[in-house]
Amino acid sequence: MRTYAVYRPLYGEDFIAESVLSIADYVDRIFFCYADKPLADVSEGCFQGQKFPFPLRPGKTMDQAFEKVEALGLGDKVVFHLQDGRDNVGQFTRLMNDFILPNYARPDIAFLIEPDHVMKKSEIKGALAEFKELNVPCATTKQVELWKTPDWSIGTRPRASTVFWNLNLVDRVPPTRRQADPVEGLLPTLEAVTHNFGFCVSWNAMFMKHVLALAFSARIGDSLPAEDWLIETWTKWDPLTRNRDLEISANHRHLVPCAVPYDRRLLPERIIEKYGYAMSC
Repeated sequence: MRTYAVYRPLYGEDFIAESVLSIADYVDRIFFCYADKPLADVSEGCFQGQKFPFPLRPGKTMDQAFEKVEALGLGDKVVFHLQDGRDNVGQFTRLMNDFILPNYARPDIAFLIEPDHVMKKSEIKGALAEFKELNVPCATTKQVELWKTPDWSIGTRPRASTVFWNLNLVDRVPPTRRQADPVEGLLPTLEAVTHNFGFCVSWNAMFMKHVLALAFSARIGDSLPAEDWLIETWTKWDPLTRNRDLEISANHRHLVPCAVPYDRRLLPERIIEKYGYAMSC
């Protein structure tokens, strides 16, 4: 069963090594389809009345994500492809139909995974087995979103996570939304879980992520983030005194009511190694 993993980052250095290594043994190729320009081609953002130009690096990701994947030494298993990342609606469709399928052996399964998605060995194996057994065009894993550190979680939400497509059931990938989920048709949810560490990045990474979202969300028709979220909600978060209404979207803060403790024993192996957790505790 030929299997491809597809990334499409602009940034994401904090967990990209753990993400890639968590799935590398279970795929035939990893397509690192990176962009060097933000969504909507914005060049600067505004935060608290100040303008911040984005640190663009032509031909590379905004941060060191590109170099960190290169440094893993996975050889020909990783294909680096500079793509036009200015529009993320239908991005997976374009990458598959216009680049991967015409130039590489047709896979049985391809899945879109983000730089902050990390999977346990049992979860990636389980996801592939369950997806094959379901025999449906596409499906997504469940998602656990960690908060600030791997010891806290905001739980699971009904949204697309790591999205799998069965290329034996579709000639070409049909129109997809922002997360490789189909514009038409169902997106079943697998029992397998992806751990999302997007809220566990460094302050510098979260600052750039937040200012980028402020700059391009309106232009791409996405939910507007609350500008004060970075400082008042994420930076000043405290599990006892400041642990309410954590959602970043300005109009939907209540949708993430709080963060709760997370059992380290459920974390992916690569995260346990990264943080040096002793699992006897």
